Amino acid sequence: MNYLFFDIECANCDNGNGKICSFGYVLTDESFNVREYTDLIMNPKAKFKLRGYGNKSFIQLAYPEQTFLDSPPFTYYYEKIKALLNMEDTLIFGYAPENDASFLRSEFERFGLCEIQFKFHDVQRLFKALVETEGPNLCSLSAACDILGIDTAFITHKSCDDAFATMLVLKELSARTGKSPQALINENRKICGQLKNGEISANYFKPKPELKPGEENMMKGINKDNFRYLLRRLAFRKTRINVAFSWVYENRHYHEMVVLVSELSKQGYRYTSKLSEADIFVKKPSYVRGICRREKDIFETKNSNYEINNSKIKRKLRVMKFADILAVLGISEEKLKKYAEGADKYIEELKNGKSFE
Repeated sequence: MNYLFFDIECANCDNGNGKICSFGYVLTDESFNVREYTDLIMNPKAKFKLRGYGNKSFIQLAYPEQTFLDSPPFTYYYEKIKALLNMEDTLIFGYAPENDASFLRSEFERFGLCEIQFKFHDVQRLFKALVETEGPNLCSLSAACDILGIDTAFITHKSCDDAFATMLVLKELSARTGKSPQALINENRKICGQLKNGEISANYFKPKPELKPGEENMMKGINKDNFRYLLRRLAFRKTRINVAFSWVYENRHYHEMVVLVSELSKQGYRYTSKLSEADIFVKKPSYVRGICRREKDIFETKNSNYEINNSKIKRKLRVMKFADILAVLGISEEKLKKYAEGADKYIEELKNGKSFE
């Protein structure tokens, strides 16, 4: 039995998509003897944005930025990472690994690579389950090491060092309980998760609300997950103009929104849910009742150019009728409804490798 511990660092996570700049891992045997200890440094093919939480601090890179820029891209290491994550008789561990799994998923989608499906186990969740702590932020990797009395001199945000520290935490938990990692997993099933078919699931995630009769076209539950999947697939396409729709419409018309954002993308437009980022706002059709508070003043304006003002942004927002955006796309209401009937099949085909065009 092997144990693989991994950690990932990103240049930025704009639009919720991580652009990986390092994949660090430690491979051990079942006695925690280290077999491999490596940091795969790569060019993220994206800008480094290193502001920390609250825009008050800056993330310190483990290497000079030029080191990353002079390294091969993610695609160069794809087969290596695939071999590691698909290694037989190997348990994979991380510290909040669902985040790292999401970064990998983003890169598979960005570079058009076949998804690497794998199961993972969260050492942070295991630490929380086995060790009593008091106060905030006592479940971070560095805090866990301090609480467990683990002497570390690793470099923050150096992937292989974080992976090594994760290994030390699991090793100490195993020693304190007198149980193997497999036994700890069997007793704590909530630490298990996986990446499969474009979805990251974990036993510690809150259950998603199921769609009730009459909610088949609502933007919630599995529909919302599928819509986010579509947006991730579209996020890296070249775009010119950001388009936002009335929340009242999109919240009740999931299938139609799948068609609309896909068709817009083909013509160089991009969907956004943020009015502050939008160049165009599409009003709801007259047959859709209700109005969202954040959009109320836009609907009341008689000018097609509405100005957005806040502390950071001052820009013109073009307001369009729903029929006008359909005209731009070259489809009628009848065709939109017809295409919407195949939205679920379309999403399923995308998850199975179908292209957009």
